[in-house]
Amino acid sequence: GMRAVDAFLCEYADGDGPFFFGESFSLAEEACAPFALRLMRVLPALRPQHDPASMLEALGLARLATWLDAVVQRPSVTSTAPPASDMVAASKLLLERMKGAAK
Repeated sequence: GMRAVDAFLCEYADGDGPFFFGESFSLAEEACAPFALRLMRVLPALRPQHDPASMLEALGLARLATWLDAVVQRPSVTSTAPPASDMVAASKLLLERMKGAAK
């Protein structure tokens, strides 16, 4: 998972900037932004013991950490994403519905 993505970024991404094409935000980041936001905002809120930033640091996945940080802080991403609190609330609701459906 995360090790493979970090290795891919190290091997194939332009090293002159945080994004896949260096300083240029591309379709690669645009397509992954919703997943990156959920990973970096929702997961730590729901499962604090699984903080992605801490995991990335502990595993030495610096390139992936840099890429994720750049994606989730990009103004075009932050201005079009729902607030983190809304994302967390929606995820909690979804989990409750899934628990109810499993019964």
